Amino acid sequence: MSDKGLVFCKIIFHDELPCLQIEHPKFQALICLQGAQLLSFVPTGKQNLLWLSPLAEYKTEQSPRGGIPICWPWFGNAEKNPPEIFDAVTNPEQAHGFARNQLFDIDEVNETAHKVQLSLMLSDNSATREIWPHAFELKASFTLSDHIEMTLSTKNIGNIPFSFTEALHSYLPANIKTTQITGAEQQTYVDALDKWVNKLELNRIGIQKEVDRIVRHGGPYRIIDSDKKEHLLIESDGKDSIIWNPWIDKSKRLSQFPDHAYQSMLCIESANILDNVVTLAPGQTHSLDLSIKSV
Repeated sequence: MSDKGLVFCKIIFHDELPCLQIEHPKFQALICLQGAQLLSFVPTGKQNLLWLSPLAEYKTEQSPRGGIPICWPWFGNAEKNPPEIFDAVTNPEQAHGFARNQLFDIDEVNETAHKVQLSLMLSDNSATREIWPHAFELKASFTLSDHIEMTLSTKNIGNIPFSFTEALHSYLPANIKTTQITGAEQQTYVDALDKWVNKLELNRIGIQKEVDRIVRHGGPYRIIDSDKKEHLLIESDGKDSIIWNPWIDKSKRLSQFPDHAYQSMLCIESANILDNVVTLAPGQTHSLDLSIKSV
């Protein structure tokens, strides 16, 4: 992308990684071109709608901790995915797939006084084909104004079907002591910390220990902080949501993560995972939509 003609957007480098910096009357944002990862989004006069680790590292072939990393074409460890996905992976060591470590091209940028719309594109290449053999186009599209709208679109441009799982791994700011999550009441979830058994969530979710659960429900969810007038609203058309906080012990083992950072963040990830595998015939396209706003 050339900066010619663009008022609000420019390319800058954070250490090893090129990023798109946006300074708009309605917001400020930072998008890492590696992984098409929205790192920061601050509406004018408000707090950041995303959480970014103060120890985030901007290195090639690793994802900075925070923002909205993309998990694709598999979620978590490859062996935890259904056979139609795991059997196609020739290098399963990379957790959450390879998209987060690939450099996306800038496809399109449109600016107005009210919003910025942009899309970033990744197509299969020699590096991706060594890991996963399929021909694809993966597009991350953003509409940014006083809130975040994001779409992850997958197109099969090959001549055979392929299957994938996916997630938009949103890191969100939260004071764990005063925060509750609504939207999961009366929903079934898979408890990844208890032998992956199915359970029923009865109440609002408060974070009082390590939480890692896959809610079989796309939302919407609200992060309600009793000390604040405004709350975060997360909406998605995904069939699953992952609610995660590492708590005390795991925080000490995580990379790019201060020991006490679990007190100020949580993840509500929008996803299609487990048995909600997406399968595309040649020429087909699938999209996952996400919206995050302060209400």
